[in-house]
Amino acid sequence: MQNNRPLGDFPQFYYLLVRGTIFDKNKFLGYDLVSSLRNFGSKKYIETGLSPEEKKLYFDFEDKPGRALIMGCSAGRECVYLAQKGWEVIGIDFIEEFLKIGRFYAKQKGLGIEYRNLNIEQLDSNSFSGERFDFIGFSVFFLILSKKKRSRILKILNTCLSKDGKVLVILKGRQDHWRLSNPILKVILKILRPSHEDGDYFGGATYLHTFTAESLKKEIEAQGFRIKLISAGRIYKYALLEKTA
Repeated sequence: MQNNRPLGDFPQFYYLLVRGTIFDKNKFLGYDLVSSLRNFGSKKYIETGLSPEEKKLYFDFEDKPGRALIMGCSAGRECVYLAQKGWEVIGIDFIEEFLKIGRFYAKQKGLGIEYRNLNIEQLDSNSFSGERFDFIGFSVFFLILSKKKRSRILKILNTCLSKDGKVLVILKGRQDHWRLSNPILKVILKILRPSHEDGDYFGGATYLHTFTAESLKKEIEAQGFRIKLISAGRIYKYALLEKTA
């Protein structure tokens, strides 16, 4: 399969048995670029602001402007919201097309948002060397990463988060998600996709991980965080994290 073929053109079996496995040559994190730009790169979407569920979590600190980092920012919906509240905002995404839209919109609105082309999977200890953030927002990409990569990135974020800073991650409930139940297919998938975890479900174009409160608590505590608040929305669940020390 060619690397530049739109993901939406692939048959369903490709997504199920190839996407994210050792045979996946696209390495595109499950993104269908055309539809993603249409859905998340439009002016209408950028200007929608935050959902009611998000506002419950942002309310805790939105009136205390500081320095914010938005991970997987797309065209900057969250970036714009915080910048309009007086925050100094940096947004990162690995899709340059999104960042171009974000920069253009920010310039139109006179917002000093800095957009950086960075791949979340490739972040290391030098990615934010010497920088400190009072808020870090982590998009749905948090669910796409393997446990090993999530742990490594959370450790990096802990080092650049201010003492009283907060990290917002998106979770997704375990109900109404499709996942393999056949034990034979489970074994086959585990061979094809060594990073597959209990709690992973097939989200249409890639595998995403879901947490219970207990599994999230165990994972984040190992990286120096604790759960401050969990808010359940219609589709997503959001967790607000803070440093333990």
